[in-house]
Amino acid sequence: MNDGGDATGRGSLSPVAVAFLFAGTAALLASATHVGVRIQSQQGLPSAEIVFLRTFFTILLTAPFVFRPGRMAWRTQVPHLHIVRGAIGTLSMWMWYYALSTLPLAEASTLGQTTALFLVLGATLWFREPVGWARGAALAAGFAGALIVLKPGASGISYAAVMALASSALWALSLLMSKRLSRHDSALTITFWQPLTIAPWALLIALPGWVMPRAADLGLMIGLAAAAGLANYCINRALGMADASLTAPLDYTKLLWTTAAAYLLFGEVPAASTWLGGCLIVGASFAIVIYEQRRKSRA
Repeated sequence: MNDGGDATGRGSLSPVAVAFLFAGTAALLASATHVGVRIQSQQGLPSAEIVFLRTFFTILLTAPFVFRPGRMAWRTQVPHLHIVRGAIGTLSMWMWYYALSTLPLAEASTLGQTTALFLVLGATLWFREPVGWARGAALAAGFAGALIVLKPGASGISYAAVMALASSALWALSLLMSKRLSRHDSALTITFWQPLTIAPWALLIALPGWVMPRAADLGLMIGLAAAAGLANYCINRALGMADASLTAPLDYTKLLWTTAAAYLLFGEVPAASTWLGGCLIVGASFAIVIYEQRRKSRA
Protein backbone atom coordinates (compact mmCIF):
# COMPACT_ATOMS: atom_id res chain seq x y z
CA MET A 1 0.00 0.00 0.00
CA ASN A 2 1.29 3.45 -0.95
CA ASP A 3 0.11 6.02 1.63
CA GLY A 4 1.76 8.95 -0.18
CA GLY A 5 -0.52 8.88 -3.23
CA ASP A 6 -0.26 6.93 -6.45
CA ALA A 7 0.46 7.61 -10.10
CA THR A 8 -3.17 8.54 -10.77
CA GLY A 9 -2.78 11.66 -8.67
CA ARG A 10 -4.81 10.67 -5.60
CA GLY A 11 -3.81 12.73 -2.59
CA SER A 12 -2.88 15.80 -4.65
CA LEU A 13 -4.92 18.86 -5.65
CA SER A 14 -6.23 19.23 -9.19
CA PRO A 15 -5.00 22.17 -11.34
CA VAL A 16 -8.40 23.86 -10.99
CA ALA A 17 -8.25 23.57 -7.18
CA VAL A 18 -4.75 25.06 -7.17
CA ALA A 19 -5.94 27.85 -9.47
CA PHE A 20 -8.75 28.56 -6.99
CA LEU A 21 -6.18 28.84 -4.19
CA PHE A 22 -4.04 31.25 -6.22
CA ALA A 23 -7.05 33.39 -7.21
CA GLY A 24 -8.36 33.49 -3.66
CA THR A 25 -4.94 34.47 -2.34
CA ALA A 26 -4.68 37.24 -4.94
CA ALA A 27 -8.05 38.66 -3.83
CA LEU A 28 -7.01 38.57 -0.18
CA LEU A 29 -3.71 40.31 -0.90
CA ALA A 30 -5.46 42.97 -3.01
CA SER A 31 -7.80 43.65 -0.09
CA ALA A 32 -4.80 43.98 2.20
CA THR A 33 -3.30 46.65 -0.06
CA HIS A 34 -6.59 48.61 0.05
CA VAL A 35 -6.57 48.56 3.84
CA GLY A 36 -2.88 49.46 3.89
CA VAL A 37 -3.46 52.51 1.72
CA ARG A 38 -6.23 53.67 4.07
CA ILE A 39 -3.91 53.27 7.07
CA GLN A 40 -1.10 55.15 5.34
CA SER A 41 -3.42 58.01 4.40
CA GLN A 42 -4.60 58.27 8.01
CA GLN A 43 -0.94 58.66 9.00
CA GLY A 44 -0.84 61.84 6.93
CA LEU A 45 0.84 60.65 3.74
CA PRO A 46 -0.63 62.24 0.56
CA SER A 47 -2.08 59.89 -2.06
CA ALA A 48 0.52 60.77 -4.73
CA GLU A 49 3.34 60.07 -2.27
CA ILE A 50 1.85 56.68 -1.43
CA VAL A 51 1.73 55.90 -5.17
CA PHE A 52 5.39 56.85 -5.58
CA LEU A 53 6.66 54.93 -2.56
CA ARG A 54 4.70 51.81 -3.42
CA THR A 55 5.87 51.73 -7.04
CA PHE A 56 9.44 52.58 -6.00
CA PHE A 57 9.61 49.60 -3.66
CA THR A 58 7.92 47.43 -6.29
CA ILE A 59 10.78 48.26 -8.66
CA LEU A 60 13.34 47.31 -6.01
CA LEU A 61 11.59 44.02 -5.25
CA THR A 62 11.15 42.96 -8.89
CA ALA A 63 14.52 44.15 -10.22
CA PRO A 64 16.41 40.96 -9.19
CA PHE A 65 14.04 38.88 -11.33
CA VAL A 66 14.33 41.21 -14.33
CA PHE A 67 18.09 41.77 -14.29
CA ARG A 68 19.11 38.15 -13.81
CA PRO A 69 22.19 37.11 -15.85
CA GLY A 70 21.19 36.28 -19.39
CA ARG A 71 17.79 37.97 -19.12
CA MET A 72 16.95 41.02 -21.28
CA ALA A 73 13.45 41.64 -19.92
CA TRP A 74 14.21 45.30 -19.23
CA ARG A 75 14.64 46.06 -22.94
CA THR A 76 11.62 47.32 -24.87
CA GLN A 77 10.94 48.15 -28.50
CA VAL A 78 8.38 50.87 -27.72
CA PRO A 79 9.52 52.94 -24.70
CA HIS A 80 7.29 55.88 -25.71
CA LEU A 81 4.16 53.75 -25.34
CA HIS A 82 5.29 52.60 -21.90
CA ILE A 83 5.83 56.24 -20.85
CA VAL A 84 2.31 57.20 -21.96
CA ARG A 85 0.88 54.15 -20.19
CA GLY A 86 2.84 55.14 -17.08
CA ALA A 87 1.24 58.60 -17.10
CA ILE A 88 -2.23 57.04 -17.41
CA GLY A 89 -1.44 54.52 -14.68
CA THR A 90 -0.19 57.29 -12.38
CA LEU A 91 -3.44 59.25 -12.68
CA SER A 92 -5.44 56.06 -12.14
CA MET A 93 -3.53 55.02 -9.00
CA TRP A 94 -3.53 58.57 -7.62
CA MET A 95 -7.32 58.83 -8.01
CA TRP A 96 -7.80 55.32 -6.62
CA TYR A 97 -5.67 55.94 -3.54
CA TYR A 98 -7.47 59.23 -2.93
CA ALA A 99 -10.81 57.38 -3.10
CA LEU A 100 -9.55 54.72 -0.68
CA SER A 101 -8.44 57.41 1.76
CA THR A 102 -11.77 59.28 1.61
CA LEU A 103 -14.67 56.94 0.80
CA PRO A 104 -15.92 54.05 2.91
CA LEU A 105 -13.75 51.12 1.83
CA ALA A 106 -16.69 48.98 0.70
CA GLU A 107 -18.01 51.77 -1.52
CA ALA A 108 -14.60 52.46 -3.05
CA SER A 109 -13.96 48.75 -3.70
CA THR A 110 -17.39 48.35 -5.29
CA LEU A 111 -16.77 51.22 -7.71
CA GLY A 112 -13.35 49.71 -8.42
CA GLN A 113 -15.05 46.64 -9.86
CA THR A 114 -16.32 48.75 -12.78
CA THR A 115 -12.91 48.33 -14.44
CA ALA A 116 -14.23 45.20 -16.18
CA LEU A 117 -17.14 47.21 -17.60
CA PHE A 118 -14.89 50.00 -18.86
CA LEU A 119 -12.57 47.36 -20.33
CA VAL A 120 -15.37 45.93 -22.48
CA LEU A 121 -16.49 49.43 -23.47
CA GLY A 122 -12.93 50.44 -24.35
CA ALA A 123 -12.31 47.27 -26.38
CA THR A 124 -15.48 48.02 -28.33
CA LEU A 125 -14.30 51.54 -29.17
CA TRP A 126 -10.56 50.83 -29.64
CA PHE A 127 -10.47 47.38 -31.22
CA ARG A 128 -13.90 47.67 -32.88
CA GLU A 129 -15.13 44.55 -31.10
CA PRO A 130 -18.89 43.99 -31.57
CA VAL A 131 -21.11 44.78 -28.58
CA GLY A 132 -24.00 42.35 -29.07
CA TRP A 133 -27.14 42.22 -26.98
CA ALA A 134 -25.58 40.15 -24.17
CA ARG A 135 -22.64 42.53 -23.73
CA GLY A 136 -24.95 45.54 -24.03
CA ALA A 137 -27.35 44.26 -21.38
CA ALA A 138 -24.50 43.45 -18.98
CA LEU A 139 -22.93 46.88 -19.47
CA ALA A 140 -26.26 48.61 -18.87
CA ALA A 141 -26.86 46.63 -15.67
CA GLY A 142 -23.32 47.23 -14.43
CA PHE A 143 -23.35 50.98 -14.99
CA ALA A 144 -26.81 51.15 -13.43
CA GLY A 145 -25.25 49.55 -10.36
CA ALA A 146 -22.48 52.18 -10.39
CA LEU A 147 -25.12 54.90 -10.54
CA ILE A 148 -26.84 53.41 -7.49
CA VAL A 149 -23.56 53.43 -5.55
CA LEU A 150 -22.86 57.03 -6.62
CA LYS A 151 -26.28 58.08 -5.18
CA PRO A 152 -26.93 61.20 -7.26
CA GLY A 153 -29.45 63.43 -5.54
CA ALA A 154 -30.00 66.78 -3.91
CA SER A 155 -26.64 66.59 -2.14
CA GLY A 156 -24.85 65.74 -5.38
CA ILE A 157 -22.27 63.04 -6.13
CA SER A 158 -19.19 63.00 -3.91
CA TYR A 159 -15.90 64.06 -5.49
CA ALA A 160 -14.12 60.97 -4.15
CA ALA A 161 -16.71 58.65 -5.75
CA VAL A 162 -16.17 60.31 -9.12
CA MET A 163 -12.42 59.84 -8.63
CA ALA A 164 -12.94 56.12 -7.97
CA LEU A 165 -15.01 55.73 -11.13
CA ALA A 166 -12.54 57.75 -13.22
CA SER A 167 -9.71 55.64 -11.83
CA SER A 168 -11.44 52.47 -13.06
CA ALA A 169 -11.87 53.97 -16.53
CA LEU A 170 -8.21 54.99 -16.73
CA TRP A 171 -7.04 51.60 -15.44
CA ALA A 172 -9.10 49.89 -18.12
CA LEU A 173 -7.34 52.10 -20.69
CA SER A 174 -4.00 51.06 -19.20
CA LEU A 175 -4.96 47.38 -19.57
CA LEU A 176 -5.97 47.95 -23.19
CA MET A 177 -2.59 49.56 -23.82
CA SER A 178 -0.99 46.50 -22.24
CA LYS A 179 -2.79 44.36 -24.80
CA ARG A 180 -1.36 46.57 -27.53
CA LEU A 181 2.13 46.44 -26.01
CA SER A 182 2.02 42.62 -25.94
CA ARG A 183 2.56 42.72 -29.71
CA HIS A 184 6.05 44.11 -29.08
CA ASP A 185 7.19 43.12 -25.56
CA SER A 186 6.98 40.14 -23.23
CA ALA A 187 4.65 40.04 -20.23
CA LEU A 188 7.62 40.40 -17.86
CA THR A 189 8.84 43.49 -19.72
CA ILE A 190 5.39 45.09 -19.59
CA THR A 191 5.04 44.26 -15.90
CA PHE A 192 8.44 45.75 -15.05
CA TRP A 193 7.99 48.95 -17.06
CA GLN A 194 4.67 49.78 -15.40
CA PRO A 195 6.06 50.80 -11.96
CA LEU A 196 9.23 52.06 -13.67
CA THR A 197 7.21 54.68 -15.58
CA ILE A 198 4.65 55.38 -12.86
CA ALA A 199 7.21 56.25 -10.17
CA PRO A 200 8.69 59.38 -11.89
CA TRP A 201 5.24 60.79 -12.73
CA ALA A 202 4.06 60.16 -9.17
CA LEU A 203 7.17 61.80 -7.74
CA LEU A 204 6.51 64.97 -9.76
CA ILE A 205 2.98 65.15 -8.35
CA ALA A 206 4.07 64.31 -4.80
CA LEU A 207 7.05 66.69 -4.43
CA PRO A 208 5.09 69.94 -3.80
CA GLY A 209 3.29 68.43 -0.80
CA TRP A 210 5.93 65.93 0.28
CA VAL A 211 5.65 64.61 3.84
CA MET A 212 8.72 62.90 5.29
CA PRO A 213 7.70 59.25 5.93
CA ARG A 214 8.62 57.59 9.19
CA ALA A 215 10.42 54.26 9.44
CA ALA A 216 7.08 52.55 10.19
CA ASP A 217 5.58 54.10 7.06
CA LEU A 218 8.42 52.77 4.92
CA GLY A 219 8.08 49.32 6.45
CA LEU A 220 4.37 49.22 5.70
CA MET A 221 5.01 50.49 2.17
CA ILE A 222 7.47 47.66 1.53
CA GLY A 223 4.78 45.27 2.72
CA LEU A 224 2.24 46.85 0.36
CA ALA A 225 4.64 46.56 -2.57
CA ALA A 226 5.32 42.90 -1.75
CA ALA A 227 1.59 42.16 -1.37
CA ALA A 228 0.75 43.85 -4.68
CA GLY A 229 3.53 42.00 -6.50
CA LEU A 230 2.55 38.66 -5.00
CA ALA A 231 -1.12 39.28 -5.84
CA ASN A 232 -0.16 39.90 -9.46
CA TYR A 233 1.89 36.70 -9.50
CA CYS A 234 -0.95 34.67 -7.97
CA ILE A 235 -3.58 35.87 -10.42
CA ASN A 236 -1.27 35.17 -13.38
CA ARG A 237 -0.66 31.65 -12.06
CA ALA A 238 -4.41 31.14 -11.59
CA LEU A 239 -5.19 32.27 -15.15
CA GLY A 240 -2.47 29.99 -16.45
CA MET A 241 -4.06 26.93 -14.79
CA ALA A 242 -7.80 27.56 -15.31
CA ASP A 243 -10.18 29.60 -17.43
CA ALA A 244 -10.98 33.13 -16.30
CA SER A 245 -14.66 32.19 -16.01
CA LEU A 246 -13.73 29.74 -13.23
CA THR A 247 -11.43 32.02 -11.24
CA ALA A 248 -13.33 35.31 -11.72
CA PRO A 249 -15.79 34.74 -8.83
CA LEU A 250 -12.88 34.51 -6.39
CA ASP A 251 -11.64 37.93 -7.52
CA TYR A 252 -14.92 39.40 -6.29
CA THR A 253 -14.30 38.00 -2.80
CA LYS A 254 -12.02 40.97 -2.20
CA LEU A 255 -15.20 42.97 -1.71
CA LEU A 256 -16.05 40.71 1.22
CA TRP A 257 -12.52 40.86 2.66
CA THR A 258 -12.39 44.65 2.32
CA THR A 259 -15.85 45.09 3.83
CA ALA A 260 -14.97 42.87 6.77
CA ALA A 261 -11.68 44.72 7.37
CA ALA A 262 -13.44 48.09 7.11
CA TYR A 263 -15.92 47.04 9.78
CA LEU A 264 -13.35 45.51 12.14
CA LEU A 265 -10.69 48.23 11.81
CA PHE A 266 -12.66 51.39 11.07
CA GLY A 267 -16.21 50.61 12.16
CA GLU A 268 -17.62 51.15 8.66
CA VAL A 269 -20.96 49.57 7.74
CA PRO A 270 -21.82 49.58 3.99
CA ALA A 271 -24.98 51.42 2.96
CA ALA A 272 -27.84 49.49 1.35
CA SER A 273 -27.13 51.28 -1.94
CA THR A 274 -23.57 49.92 -1.88
CA TRP A 275 -24.81 46.34 -1.49
CA LEU A 276 -27.42 46.72 -4.25
CA GLY A 277 -25.12 48.50 -6.67
CA GLY A 278 -22.30 46.08 -5.90
CA CYS A 279 -24.49 43.07 -6.73
CA LEU A 280 -25.36 44.60 -10.11
CA ILE A 281 -21.73 45.49 -10.91
CA VAL A 282 -20.34 42.11 -9.89
CA GLY A 283 -23.16 40.22 -11.61
CA ALA A 284 -22.65 42.17 -14.82
CA SER A 285 -18.87 41.70 -14.75
CA PHE A 286 -19.22 37.98 -14.11
CA ALA A 287 -21.78 37.66 -16.93
CA ILE A 288 -19.35 39.35 -19.32
CA VAL A 289 -16.56 36.93 -18.33
CA ILE A 290 -18.82 33.91 -18.98
CA TYR A 291 -20.00 35.39 -22.28
CA GLU A 292 -16.43 36.02 -23.46
CA GLN A 293 -15.32 32.49 -22.56
CA ARG A 294 -18.26 30.95 -24.44
CA ARG A 295 -17.63 33.18 -27.42
CA LYS A 296 -13.99 32.08 -27.56
CA SER A 297 -15.02 28.42 -27.25
CA ARG A 298 -17.41 28.76 -30.18
CA ALA A 299 -14.74 30.53 -32.21
